[in-house]
Amino acid sequence: MFMIKTQENIALGRKIKELRELKGLTQEQLSTELGMSQTHISQVEQGVKGFSRKTLKAAADILNTTIGYLLGEIDSPDLPLANTTNEDMENEREPIALRIAESRKKLGLSQAQFAQMHGFALPTFARWEVGKTEPKASDIKALARALSVSVAFFAWGEYARRAREPDGGRKD
Repeated sequence: MFMIKTQENIALGRKIKELRELKGLTQEQLSTELGMSQTHISQVEQGVKGFSRKTLKAAADILNTTIGYLLGEIDSPDLPLANTTNEDMENEREPIALRIAESRKKLGLSQAQFAQMHGFALPTFARWEVGKTEPKASDIKALARALSVSVAFFAWGEYARRAREPDGGRKD
């Protein structure tokens, strides 16, 4: 079976391999923790395959990094705040469907207009926006760019906004 390598999958694969090796994990160990085959991990590291959004979050947590780093949005693999895990951020996030809908509406576009302008199939985009399905990890970066928001915003919602504030968004 012929598989196409994309630049995004190649970059993701390099980062997964680098962080896996830094953590001292084998492909087999990472695959066990993620509940997938070692072959799939190998294909991800080669840039042939990507991860689902759910698996991408799990991999970021296991490798002590952020989805933003794995998808190339930020340069540092470090978590945004000390002693903060992806699980902590996940607990504070609003549904991705709500973030997609609100971001599109701020642009003043209908679902059909947005989908056509940015090359998304309308039925797929509509399912994302109502929460019937979630975008694949490979679609998140393009979707974030099109909606003028960060990958971190999709991954963690409001938490990502607060984490970028100088005081961490605290209301002391």
